[in-house]
Order: sequence, then C-alpha cells, then structure tokens
Amino acid sequence: MRSTLASLALLFAFLAYAPAIQAQNTPESAYAEWVAASKAGDLDKMLALSSQEKVDEFHKDINTPEKKAEVREIAKAMAPISYKVKKTDLSKDGNKASLQLEAMARDFFTLNDPKAKPQKENIEVRLVKEGGAWKVDKQCTGKDGCGKEPDWAQGGWGKVLPLAKGATVKAVPGKTGNFGGAKAKGKAYAVDLVFTLPENGPSLSYFLHRSPTFAEFYVMTQGETLTPIARREAFPSSFSEGKPEVQILEEGTSYSRSTGFTGTGTLSLLFDIPKELQGEKLLRFIVTVDDQKYPFEIR
Repeated sequence: MRSTLASLALLFAFLAYAPAIQAQNTPESAYAEWVAASKAGDLDKMLALSSQEKVDEFHKDINTPEKKAEVREIAKAMAPISYKVKKTDLSKDGNKASLQLEAMARDFFTLNDPKAKPQKENIEVRLVKEGGAWKVDKQCTGKDGCGKEPDWAQGGWGKVLPLAKGATVKAVPGKTGNFGGAKAKGKAYAVDLVFTLPENGPSLSYFLHRSPTFAEFYVMTQGETLTPIARREAFPSSFSEGKPEVQILEEGTSYSRSTGFTGTGTLSLLFDIPKELQGEKLLRFIVTVDDQKYPFEIR
C-alpha cells in the first residue's frame, strides 16, 4: 500500500539511515541506529542502511544540494521522539523483517505548524537483509501499516463519491487554461476534484509528489504512470484576493495540504501527457478524511 509517506524527502526521513555495519545484528538494532542517524540528519548513514532499491531512488530524484537539504530537515523533524517495539515478525527464510511500533512522532501534515505537538503513532517498519546486513526498506504510519496495494473504490467521471461524515468528492474534466505559468511538453490534461464538506464536518488532507513511486494522485495510460505538474486550489480557506492559488510542482519535492471548510472546494491538477500516450486514461487518487484513507479509481 502506498503510505502517507509517499515523497522521497519523507521516504528518507522515514525509510533509511545507516549505522556502522558491524552493529547491524538485528532488525531492532538497525532501526535503533536509524533513529539516531535520522535525528542527526546524517544522509550518508541513511543511505548506507537503506535497501539498494531505495538508494537508487534517492540518487535518481534527490540530485541537488537543495533537495538533499530538504530531505535532511524532514528526516530530523520526523524521526520518532520515542518508540516501543510491540512485535517483530521474520520471514521463513530470515531475509525479511517487520517491526510493529508504538511511537511518539510528528505528523507530516503539521510540519509547517510551529504549534503542532508530537502525537502517538502506530508504525510498521519493514527491513530486508542484503549482504548479511539489515537494511531499512519501508516505514508506514497508520493502523494498516504498510499493508497491501490499496483497494481502489471504482468511480466514474461526474459521479459523487462518499467520504466520511457526509463529505463527498467528484472527479470531472478540468480546464487547462486555469493553470497560468504551467507548460506541458506534450498535451496538457486537467482534472478537477470537487469536494463538498458539511458544516462542522471532517478535515481533508492530501499528498502530491512528481515521482510515480510516491504519488497518491496520478493518471495511467498505455501502461505509463503520469503525475501532476501543477495544482490549483479553490478551497474557501485558500483564496487570496478572490483568486485560487496555482503552484508548479517541482521534481523531488513533496506537497501536502490539510484543511477544513464548509461547502464546496476544488483541487485542480494539470498533467503533461506525452504525444505518444494519447490513449484512454485512468485516474487514481487517495484522499485522507479524518485520518481515514479513501483510494479511488476513475474510468
């Protein structure tokens, strides 16, 4: 299952750090040293204890000093303050491990809130053994842990889909002309997600990333996964002088929003569809309402 940690910055805040190889005797000891390295923002140690797959992803997407600085700060901010290992599971071949934790940690969606306090989190950490040493491969928060591939609820264009506490969402074709400053190399393609929240209703959160590995909003066509290049928010709480906000989404950077409002608000996403991929499109997205994830698939 794709986790709420679906950014490389977040991934390496949560997924990878490295102690000295000789200290990696157990999954628990590897994770304990990960926490120390994460708090220190030590990227070298983070990479040394990451699985090879995560190391390759890091070097592909985190390739500038600015992006590395962002990862370092998020790693320091989101390292568990304290934790307790409640359960350890090993695979039959002894090469995979899963740790179930109860931790005190910062919530990703509140990182920019100076008043936000750490909260209790259920965390699953998955490790793999490579070259005889334990490597941190994945970490997920929430009651379902890393789980499995989301059970995508089926929807159609223009169909009202239920969320928690009377909230709804509807996916409709958008207008590419609403994204001033965003340029597509291929064909621009826009989608509007129209949310309706009742008075005193639930909070709404979402997470965006340009990497298909971590994206929770994407279009699939002809076997390719395409992520948004820009977003436009028209939430009641996000208007500035009556004009919705438009933001270009940069490579290797994560974007999130946690908001609450009464009435109707729209999240518009712009995609760049290569000229050779102009077939039928499938939209997938995951929204979080009051800490409950809702994965949808629109055909």
